[in-house]
Amino acid sequence: MQPLVICTIDGVLSDNSTRLHLLRDGGVSEYHERHDRDDTVIASVRMLKGFQRTGCDILIVDDRPAEYMQQTENWLKENGVFFDYLYLPKVKEAGRAFKMKAVRNHIRENGGQIIAVMCSERHDETDFRNHQHRPTVYTVTRGVS
Repeated sequence: MQPLVICTIDGVLSDNSTRLHLLRDGGVSEYHERHDRDDTVIASVRMLKGFQRTGCDILIVDDRPAEYMQQTENWLKENGVFFDYLYLPKVKEAGRAFKMKAVRNHIRENGGQIIAVMCSERHDETDFRNHQHRPTVYTVTRGVS
């Protein structure tokens, strides 16, 4: 069975700390529009590359709207992030359940065994820790929030 590594973007591969205030202030659209300015979290990118070198498929799943797919792919490539699959929600799919649903659909269609998850949000950590594959979950935190 193909080993899978699940990774989110914001707060894990990209340092979104300079735009988090936009979420608190109700500027969700502006929050998403500015993600191409994020710095790379080098340690996370290196860790992901290590998984890839061992033959794992890399699934990137994030809450960014699908309308930012091309911009997101460009940012990932420009910052040296290689991946096999990228899943972003369409408007009506957005929400907490999207990431688990996207992963579940991927496994149903392509097979695989989740061995690791890299995330920054507590609910993702909880959801994936309780997944039947029992992957190792790496929670990325960056200083004080």
